[in-house]
Amino acid sequence: MFKFPMLGSLFGGGGSPAPTPPPASSSSTSHLGTATPPPALSDAGGASEDDDAFPQSTPPPALRRSSSRIAMLASAARPAISGLLWGGGGGSTSGTASPPPQADYHGPVPRECVLDNDLFYTYPSYLRDHQAKIDSSVSRGGIGLGKRAVGVAEAMAAQNAMAGQSADFLRILTELDIARITPRVIACGLPWRNRSERASQRNNMHDLARFLDLRYKSRYLVFNLAEAINYDVSVFHQQIVHFDLSQVSIKALLDVARAVASWLAMDSRNVAIVHCHNGKARTGLAVACVLEYLGIFPSAADALDLFLHRRSPGDSAWVTATHRRYVAYFHDVLAHGGAVAQPRALALHRIIVHALPIPGRTGENSDNSVTYTPGLEVHTQGKLVYYKDDGQDLEMDEYGVLFNVAATDGAVPLNSDVTIRVFFRVQSRDACRSQTVLHFAFNTGFMDPGVHRIHPEDMEVASSVTNDLAMDLVLAYAPAASPRCVHAELSPTSAVLPGVGPGGSTGLSYAKLLDRSPTRWLAKLSQAHFVRPHEPHAAVLERQGFTRVLARFALQRANNDLHTATELFLRDLVKSPVYADISAELKRLGQAKFDAIKRKKGLGRKSPSPPLRAPSIGSDEGTANDDDATSVASSMYASSAAASPILRVLKFRCGVAP
Repeated sequence: MFKFPMLGSLFGGGGSPAPTPPPASSSSTSHLGTATPPPALSDAGGASEDDDAFPQSTPPPALRRSSSRIAMLASAARPAISGLLWGGGGGSTSGTASPPPQADYHGPVPRECVLDNDLFYTYPSYLRDHQAKIDSSVSRGGIGLGKRAVGVAEAMAAQNAMAGQSADFLRILTELDIARITPRVIACGLPWRNRSERASQRNNMHDLARFLDLRYKSRYLVFNLAEAINYDVSVFHQQIVHFDLSQVSIKALLDVARAVASWLAMDSRNVAIVHCHNGKARTGLAVACVLEYLGIFPSAADALDLFLHRRSPGDSAWVTATHRRYVAYFHDVLAHGGAVAQPRALALHRIIVHALPIPGRTGENSDNSVTYTPGLEVHTQGKLVYYKDDGQDLEMDEYGVLFNVAATDGAVPLNSDVTIRVFFRVQSRDACRSQTVLHFAFNTGFMDPGVHRIHPEDMEVASSVTNDLAMDLVLAYAPAASPRCVHAELSPTSAVLPGVGPGGSTGLSYAKLLDRSPTRWLAKLSQAHFVRPHEPHAAVLERQGFTRVLARFALQRANNDLHTATELFLRDLVKSPVYADISAELKRLGQAKFDAIKRKKGLGRKSPSPPLRAPSIGSDEGTANDDDATSVASSMYASSAAASPILRVLKFRCGVAP
C-alpha cells in the first residue's frame, strides 16, 4: 500500500510531522492525531451501556461535578483538531486555527501570472493617476508651460489609445467588476440585468459581453460556478460552462480544473472567465486549484494568496475555514496521486453541540409564541442522507444539544465529501423558517473514526454564536453490509488500493480523475457546456473523419451550425496541440483494442474490420462510461483516416498532412 511517511505533508503542511496528542488511556492516535475512537457504539436512543465505555479524559471546568449525559459524552472528545483538518501540518494542539491567507501577496510571481499593461483593465487607474499629475502640476504657480504640456500629453495617452471607442464603452471600463488573476484566467462578478455595481460584485450582462467580445472576440468561455444560470446565455453566444460548486467537493474541483485546462490548452489565445455569485468565494477556490493543477503554483494555497492580492486586495474576510481546508485537500490529492489517508467509508452515530445559544431559553426571546427547535441536516456526495427538525432523536440540557443520529434507522453512512448543517426551526404563529447556526464540510478521506471536537474557527458559524461553542462528531467505520451504507464500492471515484481491507478491498481514491488524458479533459469540458450537440450533425462530422469528441465540441462552439463547425475545425482545432494529442491517443487506443480482439478470438491472418461506431461520450460517474470517452471513434479513426475528405482538404487549405 502507498505509505505516508509524514502526516504533516499529507494534510497540506510542510515536511514537519503532525503533533502527537497527549497520552490517554484506552485511546489511539488517528491520522489526524486527535481522535479518540469510541468502543462499540449503540444505535439505540436514551442511555446505553456504551456511555460509560468512552475514555474519560479530564472534562473542561464547566463540565466538572456534573452527571449530565451530554457532559459525560463530551469528555471523550479531544479538543485538538484545529488546523490539521485543513492542512496545518505544524499546527499546535491548543485549538488555535492556522492563520488565514494574506491579502498582500509577497511571494514570487510565476511567469504565467505576469500581467502586461492592458488598457482594457488598467484604463481607469491609468487615467486617474495621470489626472492627479495634471491637477498637481496646474496647482503649482511656477511650473513652465512645456512641462505642463508634457503632463497633459501623458494624461491623454490612455484616452488616445481608446479614441476609437465610444464614451459609453469608456464608462463600462470604469464600472465593470472584473480582474485578471493571470493573463488567461479572469475573475468577475455575477452577470445580471441591472446596472454594473462594483460594490455588490455585479456586472450588467450586456456590458460584460460587450467588453469580452471586444477584448477577446471568440476566444473566451464563461465558467459559471453558481447553483444555476440566471441570466440570458445568448448574450454570451451560449458559450457557458456550468459547474455547481454550491456544495464543495474534491471531485467538482478536479472537474473544473480538467475543463479549464482543456480549454486553455487548445489555443494560447483562449481565456477562461470564471464567476460565481460575487466572483470571490467559489471562484477563488476553483481558480487556486486550477493554477496548481496546471503546474503554475506548487500548491493551491499559494495560488489562493495571489488570487486574494489581485481580486480583493486588503480584504480576506470572505475566506472561510472550508476554503482553506479544501485547498489543502486538493494539494494532498495531487501530491499523492489521488490516494487519501483513510479510504474507508464512515458512519455518523452522534453529534453533540456545546453552548448552543437557544433564544427561547436564554431570555433573548420573550415572546412565547415563537419556538426554536434545533435541527440537523447531513449531505454526502451532494445527496441529503439525514434531516431532522421535529425534535426527535434529540436531547437537550444546560450544557448543549445531542443529536442521536443512529437512534431511528441506524448510523448514517458517509463517504467522500460531507456537509453538516445545524440550524433552528423557528416556528411562529403565521410562519416557519430555518435559521442556520453552523456549517461544517470535510472529506472522509482525511478523517479517522473516533470522537472529533470541532471548534468555531474550523467551521462557518452565525454571528450570534459565542466562542464557547463546539461540536463533537462521533464516527465509526461503516459496515459493508449495511443497507443504508454509501460504501466505498459505490463511490464514483473508487479504485483498488492494495492492502486496504482484507485482500485489498476497494476504497475512496481520486487516481482515476488525475488521468492526464486530453480526450477525457475535452470530454469533461463538453459534458458541462451549455449547448447540447445535435447528434445528426455529429454523425455527419464523424463520417467526414472527425473523432466524436472533437465533433461534439466543434458543434458546441458553433451553436450546432454544421458549416461553422466545419470551418472552426479546419481553421482552429486542427492546428491545436490538443488535436494532435487526441488523435494520437485515440489511434493508439484503437490499435490496442483491435489487437485485444485479435488475441481474444485467436484470429490468424484474417482480421475483423474495426467497428465504425464507438459508444457515446460518458462521464466520470461510472466505471465504463469514463473509458468510453477515450475510446470514442478510436477504431473509426484508424480505418477512415486515409479516405477522409476532410483530411484531403487540409492539404490545400491548412497545409497539414493527414
